[in-house]
Amino acid sequence: MAKEALSRNFVDFAISLPNIWRHLTEMCHFSLKQASKYNADRNSERTLLLCAEIVSKWKEVGVDFQKNCVFIDEAGFHTQMMRSRAWSKKGDPANVEVHARRGANITIVGCISPFGTINFSKVEPLQRADMEKLEEEFQKPKGKKRKGDTLESSKLKALKKGTTAYHIVKFIEAFMDVLYEHNKKDMFIVMDNCRIHHSAFVVDTINKRGYKPHFMLPYPFLNPIEECWAKIKSKIPTRNSRRVSSELADQLLLRTTWDGSDTPKHTGTDV
Repeated sequence: MAKEALSRNFVDFAISLPNIWRHLTEMCHFSLKQASKYNADRNSERTLLLCAEIVSKWKEVGVDFQKNCVFIDEAGFHTQMMRSRAWSKKGDPANVEVHARRGANITIVGCISPFGTINFSKVEPLQRADMEKLEEEFQKPKGKKRKGDTLESSKLKALKKGTTAYHIVKFIEAFMDVLYEHNKKDMFIVMDNCRIHHSAFVVDTINKRGYKPHFMLPYPFLNPIEECWAKIKSKIPTRNSRRVSSELADQLLLRTTWDGSDTPKHTGTDV
């Protein structure tokens, strides 16, 4: 493609592919990298205008990531986690040995703040009683009630797998108690645009306690807690399946913990 483009733009010009390669690598300092995909609309004018509008609204309501925000998100861990790159000799493929079985996926919900870590919690499989409690605590408005939304009919539904609105609600209730105990009121609870985060159950739980739900910009803007997850995952040894759970617990304890003051405290050394 590059050779054809040069031939079209320069009359009587001839160059070989090896010479193009040499020029790109030696003179332009280009290197061949693993390609990554991104949405075609990411840099479109519509997306940029939307981001500018949202950021302006953030400033109007007083959002400050360093002062009045806490960040929550979920992350999954399993025994076949690996980096996308690996070292190998030239000409040899970079093969990485993994377990024959992936093992159970462990989902952790976490909450961090500028003051330090507030809470990490493992997501337990949803039980039938959990669904009943959720419906009892958060009744849908009568006008929005649809056929099949009654408690009797819910018993016939299959239980949802993975992280649900129930898990997020219970997690948010727990760390809001911590914020309230330390007089951290009027905080923004920052989440990404995952469907369960937009659940009416989740939003109502936050609003009822006087806190404010706040959703991140569309991709590629990431929740700051993503950097925390990346750091934890880099420290988890996946070659020994027996150590994954114990190492995960250790790494969570090593995160900066918060005692209610404006100065971070530590339960271990920084990693």
